Amino acid sequence: MPPGESVHIASKDEKKRLWIHNASLNLLFIASWFLFATTLSVYNKWMFSDDHLNFPYPLFVTTLHMFVQFILAAILRMFWPTTNPEYVSYSSVMSCPA
Repeated sequence: MPPGESVHIASKDEKKRLWIHNASLNLLFIASWFLFATTLSVYNKWMFSDDHLNFPYPLFVTTLHMFVQFILAAILRMFWPTTNPEYVSYSSVMSCPA
């Protein structure tokens, strides 16, 4: 910490507000994940069903989904660099002093 700066200690109300905010955000992410996973499962069932689209190439669909995820992750890393993990040299972290 730079000299002259003090440490801010959160009050009980501030901690509660932050906890509620973080819990709400996590619930939103979990609900979104569940919604998208369910939607994708129903869509895949429809697409591969003999009664509907009857698409015969499930491996192609999986490959296409992985490619789209790769492109979206690359775009995310390019335009939002704070999501990039920091480099950690595990050889220096894991080395034991003699």
